[in-house]
Amino acid sequence: MKSNISQARNPIKMEHFEDLDAWKKARELTKTIYGVTSSGKFSQDFGLRDQIRRASVSIMSNISEGFERGRFMRDA
Repeated sequence: MKSNISQARNPIKMEHFEDLDAWKKARELTKTIYGVTSSGKFSQDFGLRDQIRRASVSIMSNISEGFERGRFMRDA
């Protein structure tokens, strides 16, 4: 039995994490970061470039993982 609290928090049922606005914005940010770090001084500092890129991808990964974990817990 689902509680009213979970229904109030999730009024719109989303099937895929790709539908979340937060994930879409994180994807746009990642594309921007890859573009910025491809040229100039960022492209020469491999360690910094790679760290910034990994951090941006991590945002997307965390959103998708949280979405899947929440969906698993709701369906249980």
